[in-house]
Amino acid sequence: MDSRADSTQKSYNYSPGGWCMTDGTSEVVWQSDGNLVWYDIADSHVFWKSDTCTSCTWTDLTGSYRLSFQLDGNIVIYTRSGHVLWAIGYRTVR
Repeated sequence: MDSRADSTQKSYNYSPGGWCMTDGTSEVVWQSDGNLVWYDIADSHVFWKSDTCTSCTWTDLTGSYRLSFQLDGNIVIYTRSGHVLWAIGYRTVR
C-alpha cells in the first residue's frame, strides 16, 4: 500500500501573485509577474530573485504559471504545460 494514500500531507500550489511570506524585516513574494523575490521590507532592496516571469522580454524563463511546495521537499516554478522553469530543494529528480 502507498503510504502517501493515507497521508494528510499535500503539495501546495499557487498562481502568480498568490503567495507571500514575511518575518517582519524581509519578505518573499510570488509576484503577479511570475518572479519569486526576497525583499528587505525597510528599503525594498532585493536580496534574491528567481528571474522567472509570466511573459516578459527580459528573461528566457518565461511562462511562470504555478509555484509548488512539494512533498519531496522541492520548491518548483512550473509553466502551464508542466515544464520546470526554476527549482530548489532536497531531491534532484522532479
